[in-house]
Amino acid sequence: RMVVHYGQVSAGVAASLGEETLTGNEVNFVFRLEKLAGTLGASRLLSEPAQAQIKSLLLTTTEGRHALPGFPGDYSVFSF
Repeated sequence: RMVVHYGQVSAGVAASLGEETLTGNEVNFVFRLEKLAGTLGASRLLSEPAQAQIKSLLLTTTEGRHALPGFPGDYSVFSF
């Protein structure tokens, strides 16, 4: 599965591992979105912010509004 989201993250290097890391609520959002894609049987899913950024370039189909664990409310998602 592939999910696309648009938002701000914090980047850094994990001192103990020497690897680059991404942190923040937006990163957690992507993981919840990926789980939703699996539940919906969607191979490609866009969040609403991602769809807003590329809607003029890519034909998308709404997949409805869905709750994501750990995030309040429902979120519109799109397939492409």
